[in-house]
Amino acid sequence: SDIPGFIVPYMPRLDWQMWFAALRNNCTQTPNNWYLNFTKRLLQNEPAVLSLLEKNPFPITPPNYIRSTIAHFEFDHSNDERWWRIQNTRAYCPVLFLENGSLSAAQEIK
Repeated sequence: SDIPGFIVPYMPRLDWQMWFAALRNNCTQTPNNWYLNFTKRLLQNEPAVLSLLEKNPFPITPPNYIRSTIAHFEFDHSNDERWWRIQNTRAYCPVLFLENGSLSAAQEIK
């Protein structure tokens, strides 16, 4: 199959916001309050927020927890089957969940 093409300057609004958010060290740095609100609304299965996504990733019930990571990808020219290679990942946010309707951070999930 062919390598996917690039369409410039197409950048959906949510993707654009998340790209800029990832330039910060973590989700708690201002002005990334929008990201925490976005995560809270995903946990609440909010239809207006889910409509921002191509498809609902939680069609039956909302998730109990959301983990956010940042991954650095590089284009891989060595293998026709793998176009992108992850170089490294790191936590962007602590694992988040709803506790009495408020967003909380989990210490550890087992």
